[in-house]
Amino acid sequence: MSKEQNAQEAQESIEGFSIDTRGSRPGFFERNESDILMTALLETMSQLWVTTSRLENLEKAIVDKALLSPEEIRKVSLSEAEQAQRDEMLQNFLADAFRASGKKIQSLDARQQAVDRFQYDDADSN
Repeated sequence: MSKEQNAQEAQESIEGFSIDTRGSRPGFFERNESDILMTALLETMSQLWVTTSRLENLEKAIVDKALLSPEEIRKVSLSEAEQAQRDEMLQNFLADAFRASGKKIQSLDARQQAVDRFQYDDADSN
């Protein structure tokens, strides 16, 4: 079989399938919310594995090059500005993990304000 015939057969075998990975996703559970949570869980697990792997590689390289000892690595701390940037990165991470829900993720501060308003309103009504 020629290369042209192989290419033609390959093209025919994939017709009708979308290669858009961001398109609609199939449902596997009765409730859509379960699919959303499963997608978020799998996305988070995937990102965690990659991050863990990269972190171990970086720490090994730092120790192997005698730049820092394992103890010095454990003692590293962040400034307030660095911690604020880390918090923003966390919010972006959560938004990405829950992107399948199609809803904007509520920040921790906004959620706490909503809880506080609810508790305040409930206390006033008693």
